[in-house]
Amino acid sequence: MIVENIFTKEKIGNLSAEIDRQIQELAQASPAESQKGVTEEQEQLPARQSQAIAEITNENPTTFLQTFRHVAKSDLCEEGGVLYG
Repeated sequence: MIVENIFTKEKIGNLSAEIDRQIQELAQASPAESQKGVTEEQEQLPARQSQAIAEITNENPTTFLQTFRHVAKSDLCEEGGVLYG
């Protein structure tokens, strides 16, 4: 089965620009310097991202991100993880 490329160059460019814009927005909302010594539980997720997570996942954003961090760490850092190695 051949899968056609579902992303055109224009779509990739648009997605890339949106990611860059959101990263810039997050950096302005919580500069790295202000994050030193802040635990994950103390972090404040910007309202726009919090709302998007809640709408897309139908879960509490804080709970979702805690679960996501745990699963991502397992996949990336633990032997046998999906992306380990």
